[in-house]
Amino acid sequence: MATAYLVLILALVATFYVFHLERKNIEQRALDRFQESLRSNRDILGSALIRYVDAVRSANSFFRNNSAADQKNWTEFMQNQEWRLRIPGFSEIGYAEVSNANGTMSMPIRFVSTSLTNSPHAVGFDMAAEPLRREAALKAADTGVPVSTVETNVLLASAAGNPRAAILFVPRYEEEIENPTPELRHKALRGFAFATFNSAALWNDLIEKTEHSPVAVALMGTPAAELLANSKEKLRRTPTIQTWGQNWQLICVARSSFAEPASQRAPQTILAGGIAFSLLAFVLVGSQVRRRIRAEVAASETQSLNQDLEQRITSRTTELRSANNQLQQSLSKEKELGEMKSSFVSTVSHEFRTPLGIIVSSAGILERYLERLTPEQRIEHLKTIQQSAARMAELMEGVLLFSKVEAGAVEFDAQPIDLLKLCHRIVDEVESSTDRRCPIVFTADSSWPEARTDEKLFRAILTNLLNNAVKYSADGTSVQFQLCRKGDDVVFTIRDQGIGIAAADLPRLGLPFQRGHNVGNHSGTGLGLALVKKCVDVHRGQLTIDSKEGVGTVVTVTLPLFTAGKTKTTS
Repeated sequence: MATAYLVLILALVATFYVFHLERKNIEQRALDRFQESLRSNRDILGSALIRYVDAVRSANSFFRNNSAADQKNWTEFMQNQEWRLRIPGFSEIGYAEVSNANGTMSMPIRFVSTSLTNSPHAVGFDMAAEPLRREAALKAADTGVPVSTVETNVLLASAAGNPRAAILFVPRYEEEIENPTPELRHKALRGFAFATFNSAALWNDLIEKTEHSPVAVALMGTPAAELLANSKEKLRRTPTIQTWGQNWQLICVARSSFAEPASQRAPQTILAGGIAFSLLAFVLVGSQVRRRIRAEVAASETQSLNQDLEQRITSRTTELRSANNQLQQSLSKEKELGEMKSSFVSTVSHEFRTPLGIIVSSAGILERYLERLTPEQRIEHLKTIQQSAARMAELMEGVLLFSKVEAGAVEFDAQPIDLLKLCHRIVDEVESSTDRRCPIVFTADSSWPEARTDEKLFRAILTNLLNNAVKYSADGTSVQFQLCRKGDDVVFTIRDQGIGIAAADLPRLGLPFQRGHNVGNHSGTGLGLALVKKCVDVHRGQLTIDSKEGVGTVVTVTLPLFTAGKTKTTS
């Protein structure tokens, strides 16, 4: 029962490994979706921030088109803009001119519209008198981009509540500057459009634009951020958005609707299915082991009985001895057949597993990442699937042909053929299927009479021998293929400079599912030479192999293709 327990352990290990991989895949897909949602939210927030800057820039555009404007013109302009309704978080907007009288820079406010009570930003207020405002304005003038102050108390000291807010400065230059430098910008600077805003209110409006995103967003330091920080969701990030000269730290957490229920159930389904399969395999293998033990016990008892009978019976008739020998041969053949079947299942399963794995892998990539793959990558994966499927079909065809020949169910249907043309075609097919890694040098007599053979069996002989010669040769080394006629026989010789065949393996050549000990990582089922030998026997030909390990192999096949006789025989 040790075999059954080993199968159970291996199946369970494979199950938990696949279970672990699937969980990792689900986590990676969720992380990819989360990162994509973060990028989308950043784009949304960035686009919305531009809207606020454009609103402030409108004040600059007002002065660009109305250089001699007065307070009435400004009031009408702001009423038409309806800025209080369109810009949540903004409490006032205005324009300050720049003056450098007596070498001292001042920024007196020329126009302002405000919804604050006791705001210090009245007409005539010098924005440059306060260091925080002056520093932000000068930075905006140097860079040419909007810059805001940090939040501070903006109302007069006597005002009740004195809420905190920040001030955004957008510079206005006299004209466009080519190759601008801070010095050129300062020379062309004429004033600043400014706006007073509350960060929390502004960001609440921005974040509302991401409410349909699968990832929730909040500004650090707000009650909403505290709720997200206490969330049990594993997917979270704290990105920082830098704009207006400030760093705004956000917290982003996956919403409860982010997870995909179907994909979350996949690992449990795999685990349950794998455990069930493991138990089923254990029961089946255990049953087979018990039957084998009973068969071995029965065989042992039969052998003991025979020995006892041989001790008591000193003389046996020739018929009894013949029957006994036949029984031993039958048992030997049955055992050999059992070993052959076991070897067949093991070998074919191994050869099918690789192309199947390639097909599953390429199909999985196409299913999950089809939209991300380039057309060339998609075609490459489809070619891989087609090549693996062709490899499986080739293996299956070889197994079926061998089983038919082995069972004597193949008709030898000799038909007239153009031997040279067929050989050239087979050489081209083998070179193409092996990516021309080893050139095949084909030489033949110049003229040939009409030959008669079964093309399917002839193809099986020549294709398997050429494939073996290429497979076990180093890249770039040539394979010699020579064709000549001797009387009514065709003799073709295939010579390679490959790994050769060990002397210990030569007696087993031609047996199914037997491979040399030096094949290494070269794939194969061990059916090639066995099929060649069977097909040569059907032709009533001869097969000889001369090989030396590390030097190469010479295979010579002699087939009677020019003899008259029956055109159809059954092997």
